[in-house]
Amino acid sequence: MGFWRSFTKEWFAFTRSERQGIWILIFVVVCAVVVAKLYPEPATMAADPDLVAEANRINALIEDDSSDNYFEAFKPTNESPSVVLSLSSFDPNAVTKDQLQSMGIPETAIKSLLGYRNKGGIFRKMMV
Repeated sequence: MGFWRSFTKEWFAFTRSERQGIWILIFVVVCAVVVAKLYPEPATMAADPDLVAEANRINALIEDDSSDNYFEAFKPTNESPSVVLSLSSFDPNAVTKDQLQSMGIPETAIKSLLGYRNKGGIFRKMMV
């Protein structure tokens, strides 16, 4: 019997301030549980029908398991015809504005590149 008495005193002997802290912690936890039970979850909003239709269209294309359709799933449906882009290697020290546009580089990037070159800047490291 002496073992259990010393064990409980060693592990469960708290100072007065520690006991007060435990009671405050229990009170805060009980209050949090009561507040969670009293206030129901907020009502969920209805999904946007256009968004749901687009998600269903993409899922249907992905489930087709056709590689062509898989990439079509990520193209916007209301896309206007645009410039045909071509991918090719180029020398940034000699490339023209038209070549950069044909690669699909934005106008701001083209202006920055050409402005850098016009001020005497050169590109030294070529990426292959």
